[in-house]
Amino acid sequence: LKSQNLIVLADDHAVTLLRVSDNAIVFKKRLAVGSQIINIDSLMQESGHPTIFVSYIHMNKVYTDVYEYTGTSLDIVREKEPYFSRIVRLNGEKECLLIQEQGEPDKPYYGAVYLGQLQNKKLEKMGKVALPEGVSLYEFSQFKDVSNEVLTIAYDKDGYLAVYDKSMSSIWKSSEKFGRSQLSFQIHDLNYLNKTGKEYRTYFINQRILVTPKQTIIVGYNDSNLSVGDMRTFKKGIVYGFKWNGGSLDELWHTAPTQNYMPDFEYDDDTASLYQLQRTQSEGIFQRQDAMSSVLVKKVE
Repeated sequence: LKSQNLIVLADDHAVTLLRVSDNAIVFKKRLAVGSQIINIDSLMQESGHPTIFVSYIHMNKVYTDVYEYTGTSLDIVREKEPYFSRIVRLNGEKECLLIQEQGEPDKPYYGAVYLGQLQNKKLEKMGKVALPEGVSLYEFSQFKDVSNEVLTIAYDKDGYLAVYDKSMSSIWKSSEKFGRSQLSFQIHDLNYLNKTGKEYRTYFINQRILVTPKQTIIVGYNDSNLSVGDMRTFKKGIVYGFKWNGGSLDELWHTAPTQNYMPDFEYDDDTASLYQLQRTQSEGIFQRQDAMSSVLVKKVE
């Protein structure tokens, strides 16, 4: 939240506003018991107040709560909107809200992704956003090439970066994997239980893909430490900046590795500042709740 000098953070069950200057907690809001946060984003409204979108799972259903920060408190605007949500800067232009409905347990992301808008304190679907088959709102962004054609970049099902033309045909794929996250949600699925003996199906939410006004594509990567079933641990995280050269992505820069797992990152184009969230305490694969986090701020030229 640039104008308030605040960072919005979330753990599984609570939203926290942290003041950048002294790392003080300004406000903390806990969700209902049994809720698990899967995404948090903020968007500046015409009123001049930032709106915060919190997507979470509660009793096997996905919801988004909408809050407004007035400068002294975090006020609820709308509760339990039945959507996944994410804020993105498509083509490196003005930030916008994306929403997507929940589907069946074996296909949790249902139907099309839409531009969303808060109208009369309710989330409304606006224009439809074309995506490659099987890609959710958490796995893609858009950028423009030198001829001003809009291209889509997304993680494929195996974790490789892929670039698609306007017909959603793949025109390039990376030779290395990117993204990778521990963030996941579980959906109760009887068919999955009958097939595997497991009552819940786990879905992982990948790292952000950011695009700046200069069409720099920013992606993260977490290096794996150990994986057991649906449990993942990572030993370090790196953020990369790329530029499309007309046929592939050229690396412009990358950060030094974090000391531990990097859950999330964000970029402020106005100040060329990269914010990296990292674990400051190593976590065992069966002891995730004991881990603590910190925010790193780096200048990117």
